[in-house]
Amino acid sequence: MLIHNIDVLDGMSNGSRGTLIGIERNTKNEIQILIVKFDEQYQGANKRMKFPHFTRKYPGGTPIEKFLYPYSLAKKTTVAASTAQVYQFPMTVCFAATTHKFQGATVVKPNNLAVDLRTVFDDAMAYVMVSRVQAKLQLFVIGDLPEAKFRTSSKCLGELENLSKRSVNKNPPSWECLSKKALRISALNCHSLKDKINHIKSDKMLLFSNLICLTETWLDDHDISQDLKIPGYNLHRNNCVHPRGKGVAIYQNEIECTVINVAKLDNLQITLVSLAKIDVFVVYRSSNCSLKTAVDIISSIINPQKSVLVCGDLNICFKEFPNNGLIRFFMSHGFEQKVQKATHIVGGLLDQVYFKNGKQNININVSLYSPYYNANDHDALCIEVNVSLDKIENEVSLK
Repeated sequence: MLIHNIDVLDGMSNGSRGTLIGIERNTKNEIQILIVKFDEQYQGANKRMKFPHFTRKYPGGTPIEKFLYPYSLAKKTTVAASTAQVYQFPMTVCFAATTHKFQGATVVKPNNLAVDLRTVFDDAMAYVMVSRVQAKLQLFVIGDLPEAKFRTSSKCLGELENLSKRSVNKNPPSWECLSKKALRISALNCHSLKDKINHIKSDKMLLFSNLICLTETWLDDHDISQDLKIPGYNLHRNNCVHPRGKGVAIYQNEIECTVINVAKLDNLQITLVSLAKIDVFVVYRSSNCSLKTAVDIISSIINPQKSVLVCGDLNICFKEFPNNGLIRFFMSHGFEQKVQKATHIVGGLLDQVYFKNGKQNININVSLYSPYYNANDHDALCIEVNVSLDKIENEVSLK
């Protein structure tokens, strides 16, 4: 058995077992190399490739040399003491082993394992001993089978209960807690809806949403809506004549709302979703769209009597350019930017959420989510708005 880690990546770690099948001596007749055939074929495979002459001479054998390692002179490992250096083979004879040395090991078929459960003195030791084999027929119990030795640790059970209480399964984030009544809006730059639609259809996080708001959809009027359907949702599109890298799409479930495309420029698309107590604007601004154009259009369509939420990809970093005209407009009109962490793979905060509370006393919560299929681009924004979803305004007022 190895008593030190030689090469963990090559499977030769402390506790690895094998059979001594050869000895190599130097010119002084001193033992220089031990040849060990490990129980597991993968153990020492890389080293055997480096010494093919030993492999030919000792099939399956791995050369083990002496090496230098520190050794404590104290009788107890918990006591600080002087150390010496030992130069020897990192192996010991192993006809039997303690449970602590054997934990983590596997006795592969067709080898057998004999255990003496009468020697168990601590919690869970018996479980460790009998679980080293791959099949019950490999296991032999010496003497009788003392059932009292099979016991769990009360400390471990207590900690397991604490972990369970703190787990995400028992404490899901509010976004996933459907018992909490709220308007759920997800906003994502999907970088081509046709390429991502099958992923989005099966994305459980996005499917918690009442409104799935997608930007940079790359859709044109020739794309068939039937191919882009998500069960339980209606699709509203804001396409461009030159769709590459542009466009807005909104999936709306059973909530009552009115959806209107209020801006359909080549470099700026804005769609309004109007509910009874809040107007939601979904924006995609191309980098070549002037900030003044965006400000002029947004300022002309905001209803000052309602709470307003503006979300989407504005293509300007909130942290790098905090004093740009668009941000100054929102801040000067009582909006608050709710996203504080980078939303883009290169570190930019491009996807933003601006919120202004009207007379309705509405609160919102924003969290970030990273879809696997969008990992090299934008994060999604998960927005929870504490409004009732059962009524809608009869009219949508635009200035």
